[in-house]
Amino acid sequence: MKKLNSLMIMLLAVCLFFACRKNDNPKLPDGIVKSVLPQLSITGGGDVIIQQMSAFKTNIGIALYFPNGEQPQKMDLRVIYNGNYNNVQTLQANITSFPATVTVTGPQLAQLFGLNVNNPPTGTSFTVAPDITLKNGKVIQAFTTATSGTSVINLPPYGTDPHAFPNIALTLNFPIVCPLNMHLYAPETGYSTLNVQDPDFWGDYTVRAQIGTGADTATLTLLDWVQIPNAKVVANVNVKTQQVTVPTVQYSTTLPGTPYHNPTVGGSGNMSTCDTSIILSLTNKVTEGNFGVASTRISVH
Repeated sequence: MKKLNSLMIMLLAVCLFFACRKNDNPKLPDGIVKSVLPQLSITGGGDVIIQQMSAFKTNIGIALYFPNGEQPQKMDLRVIYNGNYNNVQTLQANITSFPATVTVTGPQLAQLFGLNVNNPPTGTSFTVAPDITLKNGKVIQAFTTATSGTSVINLPPYGTDPHAFPNIALTLNFPIVCPLNMHLYAPETGYSTLNVQDPDFWGDYTVRAQIGTGADTATLTLLDWVQIPNAKVVANVNVKTQQVTVPTVQYSTTLPGTPYHNPTVGGSGNMSTCDTSIILSLTNKVTEGNFGVASTRISVH
C-alpha cells in the first residue's frame, strides 16, 4: 500500500496579509560596536570538501566583516583536526593586509597532523579560523578552550552574538569524504537499477538510472519514478561539493491509485559516497495540494 501523507485540500480562498516591520531587514542592531571580526570564504574555485587528499587544494579568503571598522595588527590562520582543540596548527602567520588569500593543500594538512595523504580517515574534518592580534597587542585566539567534566570544549572567541550576523563566516570546515565516482551509480549507456526508500511519500521501489556522457556525467537520469513507467526525474550533481539538486518537474498527468493530478517533485540533498547512496529532501505536489517534504534515500544496494 502506498504510504501517502494525508492531503488537505483547501476549498475556500484565504487571503493572507503579512505585516512588515522596519527591523525585519537583515541588518545589525543600532549602536553595535564594530570591532574586528574575520570574514572567511573560499575563493577562486577552491575545493570545499576533501575527496582525494593528495589532490585537495583550496584558496581561503580572509577579510574583515567590518572593512571600515577597527583594523587588526595581524592575523594568523590556524587549523584543528576533527575537533581536537589540544592540537592547533598554523597554516600561515603574520597576515597584515586585508583582504588576503591563503592557499592550502591536502599534503600540507596531512603533514601538519601526521595523516596518510593517500588514505585519510573519512568522516573526519579540518576547521580553519584566524587568531587576531589587535592594535593594542591583545590576541583573540580562534580556538579558546575550557574543560567541561572530562571534555575539552571550544569557547566562541567573539561571544555568541556575532554568529547571528548576516552572512558572517567566522570559520571554515573541510570534511574528508569518499571520492565521488558517478559510474558507481549508473552507466553512460544502458541502465542500472537503484533502490528508492521513500517512507514519507511512496514507499520502497526501484528506478532505472543513467548518467550523462562525456563531460556531463554529473547528470543522473532516473526513470520509472513512483513506479510509473518511463516517468522521468533528473538529479544534477555538483562534483566539487557533492551536493545534489533535483529541478522541479511534472513527471505524470495523474498519480496512480489516487484522485490527484499533475504530480511534481523537486528538492535537494547530498551524495553519500561512502555507501553509494543519495540523500534527498523532496517536495511532492499535485494540482490539488502539497504533500510536504519527504526524506528520500536512493542507493545502489
